[in-house]
Amino acid sequence: MQFFGNVHADDLARHLFIAGLDEAQAPVYHSPSDSLVFTYENNLQRHQPRYVGVAFEHEQFSRIHEMQYFDTRNAQGELESRVYFLFLQVDREIEDLESIRYRYVIDGIWTEDPRNPESRRKLSGRKISVVQLPEQRQIRPRSPVVLEASSGRSRVVRFIYKGEPGQSIYLAGSFNNWDPFMYRLEEHPRDPGNYEIELRLLPGEYHYSYYYKGRAIQDPLNIQSSYDIDGSVYSYFSIDS
Repeated sequence: MQFFGNVHADDLARHLFIAGLDEAQAPVYHSPSDSLVFTYENNLQRHQPRYVGVAFEHEQFSRIHEMQYFDTRNAQGELESRVYFLFLQVDREIEDLESIRYRYVIDGIWTEDPRNPESRRKLSGRKISVVQLPEQRQIRPRSPVVLEASSGRSRVVRFIYKGEPGQSIYLAGSFNNWDPFMYRLEEHPRDPGNYEIELRLLPGEYHYSYYYKGRAIQDPLNIQSSYDIDGSVYSYFSIDS
């Protein structure tokens, strides 16, 4: 199986899930990442689309999320099909919804999910695919959270650290020349032990660590990491342009 797109090797749970697929299916809930997985398949004997994405009703269908893909091969090593996929994290914006309504966008053509029998018809007559959110989920906080920008290229990034109450937690990374005293996280007054800070950053790749009493701490809420030349481990994230 050959992957194309921004698939991080550190995200082992997602990688293993996708590696176990041999065809597209109706959306399923992936509990290790608290995500819904959307897949779309295109037979390589037909015309290959240049762009496959998915848009959601809770975003007023105003944004199209580009899907990554992998190619499947037969026993002779010949290409058989291309499966597109997207992980939609169940974040604060959608965690209170009972269902997710969506449509695929194939080279500019909007269509329902051919693998999902659940759909609703709008007043316009167009069908919208529907997937129910599970009633009980394994809610896992995530950090950092890249928020949408209201204007310009920069994004607001929220860093979250959970620990014992009353600590002094600092943040340093490639975005501030690794200064361990510049950014101190604020403890939430109504949620002791929950620390947060928001920074505005430009698109790019970043490495960072938390600091407690001068000691670097890898972000336990971020499964993406990288190694320095001396073997030190740092947390990693990226902001798309």
